[in-house]
Amino acid sequence: MSENIIEVKNGKGLFVGKSSRMQDAIALMLSVNNEKEQLLEALEVRRAIEADVLEMVIHKATDQELKELGDVEKVLMGKYYSGVRQTKEDKQFHHMIYGLCHNKIMYSLILMLCDKMEEFWEFPLHMEDPFTESLPYHHLLYEAICERNVHKAQSINNKLLDCVYNDIVNE
Repeated sequence: MSENIIEVKNGKGLFVGKSSRMQDAIALMLSVNNEKEQLLEALEVRRAIEADVLEMVIHKATDQELKELGDVEKVLMGKYYSGVRQTKEDKQFHHMIYGLCHNKIMYSLILMLCDKMEEFWEFPLHMEDPFTESLPYHHLLYEAICERNVHKAQSINNKLLDCVYNDIVNE
């Protein structure tokens, strides 16, 4: 199955095309490393991309879209505070943010990483209950997005990702 990749055509611009070459190259590169190192490297790329995604979301998302994101955040946080596993809602929350950037190329870029990022929601490294320290930051991130405060949202997202990073390093 092929995925969308970005093609540069001199004098014409950037285009999203169909090719598996980029995906195959990334998969080969990642298969050489161990799982922990792969997760940490994917997290570094995720951090870089999400900073720009958050800025786009804050400038482009509609109030209705933010309300819909809030509906997911409420279920996520409700499950968290009730001690119920919230993996599905955590993943949904982040994927909604990616879509709210309203930039097809950026969205395609982050989806290219999805195979590796999926491991964050599938208890990597045989961790029993990973990333629970990051969950309260989801509510704060949502609030910062609704305030349309780019720097605050990016700062909170970095704290969220720091928790994930520390869990992986300490495993």
